[in-house]
Amino acid sequence: MEPAPTREAVVEALQRLLSSGTFHNAARSSALLKFLVEETVNDRSDRLKEYTLGAEALEKGDSFDPRSDPIVRAEVSRLRGRLDRYYETEGREDAVVMVLPKGTYVPQFRNRVASRPVREPSRRRRWIEWVAVTVVLVAFALTAASWMTKRTAAEVNHPLVRLEVELKSNGVLGSEVGTDVVLSPDGNRVVFASRNADGQAYLNTRRLDESSASVIAGTEGARGPFFSPDSRWIAFWADRKLKKVSVAGGAPTVICDATDLLGGSWGDDGYIVGAFTRMRLSRVAAAGGNPSVIADFSAESLDPRWPQVLAGGKLILFTAVGAAGPNTATIDVLSLADGKSHVVVRGGTFGRYLANGYLTYVNQGTLFAAPLDLDRLQLRGGAVPVLDDVSYSSTFGYAQLDASQDGTFVYRRSAGGGQFVLQSIDATGDAHTLISKPAHYGWPRLSPDGRRVALSATDSGVESILIYDRGTGRTERLAATG
Repeated sequence: MEPAPTREAVVEALQRLLSSGTFHNAARSSALLKFLVEETVNDRSDRLKEYTLGAEALEKGDSFDPRSDPIVRAEVSRLRGRLDRYYETEGREDAVVMVLPKGTYVPQFRNRVASRPVREPSRRRRWIEWVAVTVVLVAFALTAASWMTKRTAAEVNHPLVRLEVELKSNGVLGSEVGTDVVLSPDGNRVVFASRNADGQAYLNTRRLDESSASVIAGTEGARGPFFSPDSRWIAFWADRKLKKVSVAGGAPTVICDATDLLGGSWGDDGYIVGAFTRMRLSRVAAAGGNPSVIADFSAESLDPRWPQVLAGGKLILFTAVGAAGPNTATIDVLSLADGKSHVVVRGGTFGRYLANGYLTYVNQGTLFAAPLDLDRLQLRGGAVPVLDDVSYSSTFGYAQLDASQDGTFVYRRSAGGGQFVLQSIDATGDAHTLISKPAHYGWPRLSPDGRRVALSATDSGVESILIYDRGTGRTERLAATG
């Protein structure tokens, strides 16, 4: 048996990790790793509990409540991913390897000569990922064994099917607001939005057993596509109207007028539930007609978004967004029988109920999964992190993911962890970096005299206002908006 690394070797390995490119601009992962290692080498590993990590390492304070705030699980999952990437690239030759095993917050330190893998491939990664316009499809068993902490040998050995599909189109993948790629319920087809050189969005479709995609005629300006339960129709928003078009071709038809669309879902009962106006959920016949309001949250100052019709149209799963934005939203279930709404998850956005009985939701780019009891409208177990770096909008709350009824899941990875830098573009087209530190920035606004830039910045789910002074290069944080 190889001896464990010395304390000095571990401290030196920690400094090498923290100064690496993998951990550059990763303040939370760096702080968390430093805390975990220092507590362990100083014989205080018994303190490495979820509350301590949140309150001290992540500086959430004494009021931190791990029951309602999953930040520790999210950040630990991100840290494991960074460690993997580091030892696969920059740290290939490091003499000491740090491992953070699943199920514990206590790190392990190993000598490289032990010749053991840094991390076993996770069977939770039964998914697909696309970069630019590449999509990888993963079919997984509907038992969701990969998410359960107690798995049988038969479930662990269940074979996987992986497909890599290139979504070829004549434009750039993406639209303005909403999920860009959706799967048909039968798992045989994808529909995706792309933009042409003029910035106009349109929809494309392709079967997974075919080699190319085709443009869906008449979908100019489309966003927010979603399928009918029989996989034969696709609904979408364009020109302030909700429309539908057959995947087999033909001209789109108007379902109803819609001021906006922050999510829609087509139920088995022939009705569509959509977020057409702020603070309200509406219902309209898929055949066409006038929408009727089924829930009004104006009194609660909540904006219901990204609904999903469940239980034959009797229940509506949705994201309830308050003044603090999607990072502090809740996942709720509305019962149409009594009109009451029930909170099932706090601190999540874009909830999706899967055919295996699991609820997925996104918290700051990490996808979580938990078993959901639709009869009691409550979780049947704790949520576990499934995927890191899922592309999502901290402004609107949608995530770039979708699932079919046959167990196929698609998601888009967030480029750069969903972070941005601030740049200006002059009259000649040259770009100049103003704020070089990547972060979750949004809504930049230039002062009338052109000397200052106001923008939002989201950190740990809390949105603040920043003021950047172009003359001095200094940035001032004004206040949290939540």
